[in-house]
Amino acid sequence: MTLFWGGCYRVIASPASLNAVEKEISALEEELEDSAAKAKVRQKALTLQLREIESINAERILFFDALARKTRALMEDVVQVFDDLGRFDSHVKGVKRGAGGHITRLAVAHKEATREWEARVKAIRALFCGVDPKNQACTGAP
Repeated sequence: MTLFWGGCYRVIASPASLNAVEKEISALEEELEDSAAKAKVRQKALTLQLREIESINAERILFFDALARKTRALMEDVVQVFDDLGRFDSHVKGVKRGAGGHITRLAVAHKEATREWEARVKAIRALFCGVDPKNQACTGAP
């Protein structure tokens, strides 16, 4: 119970109420100690989580650095492949231009050889037909 007299603050209490207050204070102190212990346990758990997160973050950074290096190297290889393809294409075009005359001469020679072969086949058939007109080469029978 509190009373105010002339601006002074006084507490008037019985021994039973003082014991109750002391019990309440001791209960609050125990609760405070329990809360402090729980807070320390929670702080340790959070510290462990923070260390784990920092470790994972460091691994992530290392992984993405390695990935960036490998990607850069791969892109350089791709550029090199396209450069090589361009050089190869130019080389093939040059070979085709250089071989164009040879290809034309070979085609002409092939046509001449085919005509000559067909003429020989006709001459041989004519010989067979002159000797034996009923030969299957003359009649076209199988």
